[in-house]
Amino acid sequence: MLSCLVSSNLFSQENGNVGQVEERKGYVAIHLGSSNPTGDYGSDNFDNSEAAFAKGGAVFDISFGYKLLPNLGLTAVWRGQANSFDAATYAQSMENYLGAGYVSVQRSPYSIGGIMAGVYGSYPTKYKLIIEPRVLCGISTATLPALNTMAYNHAGTKLVTWSQEEATTIAFSYIIGAGSRVDLSKKFCLFLNLDYYAARANWYNVQEISYGHATGTSETNFYNFSHKFSTVNFSGGFGFKF
Repeated sequence: MLSCLVSSNLFSQENGNVGQVEERKGYVAIHLGSSNPTGDYGSDNFDNSEAAFAKGGAVFDISFGYKLLPNLGLTAVWRGQANSFDAATYAQSMENYLGAGYVSVQRSPYSIGGIMAGVYGSYPTKYKLIIEPRVLCGISTATLPALNTMAYNHAGTKLVTWSQEEATTIAFSYIIGAGSRVDLSKKFCLFLNLDYYAARANWYNVQEISYGHATGTSETNFYNFSHKFSTVNFSGGFGFKF
């Protein structure tokens, strides 16, 4: 995709740009939108060890862009994202696996966020709409939220409680996407974005404590977990040009 951006930039310089030439080369903007899990991240297959049972959530960005050439520039994004956990489906899967009468599950949303930098293209149209494809990479902090699970028998007696601690790690992340921009004036603009955001996160030696209520005994174990955070994000934003 990077080679396409560079090639398109050279082509545009040779043949001229469509639309008006922008007076300001840079912008800073804020964006807010929806985050939609894909692949294993959104899977609810209990037999898949990397299924995260993630649901839709929200994404927030602060972005920066500066054009070095008429149709090519540098960009950077600080991103924060959260996706809720499908506790009901996970609990049902646990009930089927354990043969228990009832399973209760509590877990906070997954969260991931970081800083990424890269390049973007800028291609004006005759309708005052500017198309901006972009590719970025960087690092993100990924949080595996604490997980509390309680199993009951068919009579409603509590059998076992599992408590898994929260864990955080650093992961390589990237964004591939495109946006459209409309200039409202010489200083302000609006954005509409679509992108794919991904990061492979690994957490090691995550502590889990299980407590058997019938025997009054507990056991502590440590596990490794791996999830690929992958989402398709839609967002809108407001920017200031400089």
